[in-house]
Amino acid sequence: MLSANLPALEEIDFAIICKQVREHIRYTQQEMAKFFGVSKPTYVNWELGKTVPSGKVAVWLYNTHKQMLLELQQYK
Repeated sequence: MLSANLPALEEIDFAIICKQVREHIRYTQQEMAKFFGVSKPTYVNWELGKTVPSGKVAVWLYNTHKQMLLELQQYK
């Protein structure tokens, strides 16, 4: 597990999370790659589900996506 508050890494669909977070904050794939300090191809692979982020990046994405969904639910 990533931490006590997160599900196991293999249970998280980072491809969807990456794309939804990126679109929500209106960043390009290049901007997201720069934000995380990775190459654009690395970020694109996360978004395509070919590889997954790890460590602090995975935690940040998971928590940001969760918060984003909670905020969107408040507007329903």
